[in-house]
Amino acid sequence: MELAKNRVTITGILVFATLTAGIFTLIEQAAATHGPTLLVVDVDGMVAIVSSQPDCGATTSVDNITTFSSIQAAIDVAGGHTIIVCPGTYSAITVDSTDGIEKIYGLSGAIIDGGGAETVFIDGVNTGCVSPDRTVIHGFTIRGAITNNGVRVEDSCRIFVQFNTIGDIADPNARGILFQNTDHSWIEKNTVRNSTLEEGIKLELGSSNNAILGNTVFNNEGQGIEITSSSSDNLLTQNVVRDNGAGSGEPGFAGILVNSGTGNMLKRNNSRDNLGCEYELVAGTFVDRGRNKANGAVIPLVAGCNGTA
Repeated sequence: MELAKNRVTITGILVFATLTAGIFTLIEQAAATHGPTLLVVDVDGMVAIVSSQPDCGATTSVDNITTFSSIQAAIDVAGGHTIIVCPGTYSAITVDSTDGIEKIYGLSGAIIDGGGAETVFIDGVNTGCVSPDRTVIHGFTIRGAITNNGVRVEDSCRIFVQFNTIGDIADPNARGILFQNTDHSWIEKNTVRNSTLEEGIKLELGSSNNAILGNTVFNNEGQGIEITSSSSDNLLTQNVVRDNGAGSGEPGFAGILVNSGTGNMLKRNNSRDNLGCEYELVAGTFVDRGRNKANGAVIPLVAGCNGTA
């Protein structure tokens, strides 16, 4: 993919990402119009709207806002609505990425716990990204996929995984985020940590034209970030990748691994204190856009092992 085309794609995603700043505008509009725009989830199903924000401590529901006690129940009827999730711990969810524009925002303290299973699973039909459908997962702590993925996205387009904390010490995931055959999507400003078996972030099965931007990825058993199995034209930029791979002992291990596909661009990443190489790159799979750091020093990226802890 030509760089100019990539810029157009990224610009379009950035415009959509700015919608996250308007969560409470959406709440205000829904409260004023009493329309079906907004669905609110609280563990007790009781939410009111006070000063254009949800009162998650309410004992009765008012303002004609549709409320649910589980995220999945809201998803199952949403059909393209916006879902606001109050603080609390909720069960694993499955989202159909072809079901309209599904925006799911967690307020501070909103937790999705897989209870051992896959925590967030987004599935669809990737037919070239011609549909306007898109899915947003924003602002959650996502944990508890003990032998599975915190977030797995399969056969989808225009998925936005943003501002989440994925994994924790007490209730970790086996892997943080996995994209499979998923295109034109955005992994942005997540903290991905403490995966016990696999990578922090992995793109595979031809996942292409995605942006991995501004994430902090640390203390994962596998690679910090891995691009593999014919995944091409992805942008990795402004990520901090550190302290991954402890105890793995895998040959060729790296903070950031790119070993398949073409045109994967790396710019302004900071990889340090990872097991093995800071960047392990296969010739022909990557483009060095500059200002990448290994253990604090800016280095040019070449095929092979770049930087060691």
